[in-house]
Amino acid sequence: MLPGAAAVLALIVLGSVFVSPLFSVYAAYYIGALATAILVPAILIPRLWKSASSAPTERIEWAFRLNAIRGGLLAASALAFVLLPLDFRAQLMFKVIVFTVPTIVIAVPVISAVGKWLVASQPDSQVYEGDDWVNVSKLVSVVSWIGAVLLFALVVWVFEYWPVSLKHGPDTQAARGGFESHFGFEPPESVDRVYFRKFLFWQTDETHAKFHYRDRAVVDRILEKYDMELRSEVQSYEMIRLQFPGRWLDDEREDSFVFDEYYRAPFGHVTWVDTERQVFYYLALLD
Repeated sequence: MLPGAAAVLALIVLGSVFVSPLFSVYAAYYIGALATAILVPAILIPRLWKSASSAPTERIEWAFRLNAIRGGLLAASALAFVLLPLDFRAQLMFKVIVFTVPTIVIAVPVISAVGKWLVASQPDSQVYEGDDWVNVSKLVSVVSWIGAVLLFALVVWVFEYWPVSLKHGPDTQAARGGFESHFGFEPPESVDRVYFRKFLFWQTDETHAKFHYRDRAVVDRILEKYDMELRSEVQSYEMIRLQFPGRWLDDEREDSFVFDEYYRAPFGHVTWVDTERQVFYYLALLD
């Protein structure tokens, strides 16, 4: 029964490759997390705890228990990943993953080292080192550790957290190249401190841009390109803080500061212009 179930799950992962490579990665993680969330607390942890109760010395007993505790941490993280699509209770599961994934990266090698230290020089160390369930625990831990590191790297790459976000500006090649590609012309000499970010993931397609200008013609050219119209709604700097990466922003501006120019276009293009400091903010949704 188990080989058949494994074969079916493998076919699901392989089939999802044809839908989306990213989806196939998620499917593989989800299936692995589901197996960990079920099998580790149902089988592995009870066996390790039972072995601990019959250990010949207290140090070996704690070595067994540390493996069980590590299994509980892995199972909790896996369960959070399994429940993540439900997105209930104010993204509680996401917060659990944010805590447990880095914890796994640190805790797995630390617990392994402590376990080895506990059984070192113990005359009955073979009771621990030769235990089949300890070896299974080590295998699950290694696979989970590799998975956690890869997941952490994937999240940083996809969502462009620091240090990946440094490419967005100011005045980096990526930022100025993004400006040219999106707006259709190269940033002139009158434009500096250019930031640019295009985020495309799942159903999210957003473009953020910010720059300082010395020639108003640059601003007018962009406004004309997207047929943007001046709006009368009051827009404060608080809106900018909600929409733009914090590293881009001017900490000297109060949230209550009101922009004297705010533009919108019919297809999700929004612009704020700080005419006093000659700063241009641009946001496009589903562009």
